[in-house]
Amino acid sequence: MENDQRRQGRLLAFLNPDKEPGDARPAFSGSLTLPDDASERRIALWAHTTKKGHTLLAGRVSQSAQEQIAALLRPVSASETLIEEAQSDGKEFAVDPGEVLLFANIRKTPEHAQAPDYWGYFNPGNGEALMRVSVWAKTDARGKAMLSGALDVHEPARDLQRQRERHRGRSR
Repeated sequence: MENDQRRQGRLLAFLNPDKEPGDARPAFSGSLTLPDDASERRIALWAHTTKKGHTLLAGRVSQSAQEQIAALLRPVSASETLIEEAQSDGKEFAVDPGEVLLFANIRKTPEHAQAPDYWGYFNPGNGEALMRVSVWAKTDARGKAMLSGALDVHEPARDLQRQRERHRGRSR
């Protein structure tokens, strides 16, 4: 199936009402689905500040119910390894199985208001492809912060082309 014909995965997470500054509780919790797979996985995200003062949301995603049951029947395999990807500045980082990393979109401008507030990666593990994640910060019906986003299979060549197009647009 072509990637353009695939349904996107979804991410929906709400601000943790029990979160207190400085405690170990996650800032957000919610659910995530993969493209073409409606099985929900629980997500918990913790907020961090990078050395440059930007927000980083990092967290863990559980396995779906079906994956949890299947895991009881099989030994741990070599497919449970890290997926290493090149970050936009050419440095590499590793995304552990079940881990999600979301970076603040520091390039978002009023001219590109529809751009996501956060972007990043999710490694579903089990030999699944690395996912590219785009997330928008919104408010829920009670006025509390929430995150809503989409997941697609990560295609490094397509991401490189997007970076080059953005760079060309800034250098004009």
